[in-house]
This record gives sequence, C-alpha cells and structure tokens, in this order.
Amino acid sequence: MWEKVRSRPLADQPWEELIRHSVEFKYSVIKRDPKEKGLRKILNFGHTIGHAVEGDFLASGNRIFHGEAVAIGMMVEAFIAFKKGLLAKAESDQIITYLMSVFGPFGPLGATNALLKRMAQDKKNQGKRILMALPEGIGKAVWDVEVNEVQIVESLDFFRSLYT
Repeated sequence: MWEKVRSRPLADQPWEELIRHSVEFKYSVIKRDPKEKGLRKILNFGHTIGHAVEGDFLASGNRIFHGEAVAIGMMVEAFIAFKKGLLAKAESDQIITYLMSVFGPFGPLGATNALLKRMAQDKKNQGKRILMALPEGIGKAVWDVEVNEVQIVESLDFFRSLYT
C-alpha cells in the first residue's frame, strides 16, 4: 500500500481504497487490543512529538491542525527510528519526503525545552521514560520504545534543518 500511496500526488490518491484499508486495519488492531495494552499502541506513531508540537502551537496562540502536528511528529519520529536502527535511511527519507510533499513547509517549531516538557507529560510514558511507537521498516511498528532527550533534540534539530 505504501508504494501505491507514495507514487501518486495527493490529488490522485484512490481515496475509497485508502479509507477502506485504513478503517479495516485500525479495526483489526483495536479488536485484538481493545484496552491499548500492546499492539494498539502502534497507532500512536507520530503522536508523542505531534501532541507536544500541537500543544506548543496552541499555547502560543497559533493554530495547527491535529493532522499537521502528527505529520510533524511522524517526520521527527521516523528520523528517531532511523537513528535507532529500526528504519533504513531510505525508508525514513521516503516518509519525510512524502509528508513534506503533502503538507508543505511548517511554521517554526517552538523552543526545544518547551517541547521536551510537553513530551515528558505524555500519557504513554512510564515514569520519567519517554516511550514512542516507531516504525520498524515500512508497514511494521514497535511500541514502548524508550527515547532519550539527546535523541529527541537531535531529531528536532534535523526537522528544523529541513526548512532552512
């Protein structure tokens, strides 16, 4: 499915097929893990960074859509997955390139320290450990992957470099 999506511009996507596939996939995951104890956490890819970005935008009085914030999160988290050896560089680049083609440039991110504070409050964390769902290759994911502050800062810096 990924090859089909990334090979077409947004306006030429087979929307009925994509929506059907997405709903069926999400339903199968939720059915197998209705309480989000394991597998269902894969649906959170992009959300740890995305929620921090979304909260930061809202706190500054700027508007960002949830999907835009999650797209930013997916780009940053794809880079984290690459740096952690879960995702090949080519796969990380594909994700980032495609999302940039769909969403275009984003406004500047807030201060790194503010974003880190928001991430520390994420409901998916365990204690002081920041946990993410990250891609492990295209079409696969792992959850409860611990990510440290250095990895997050490096990845946020990488994301900022895309727009300089």
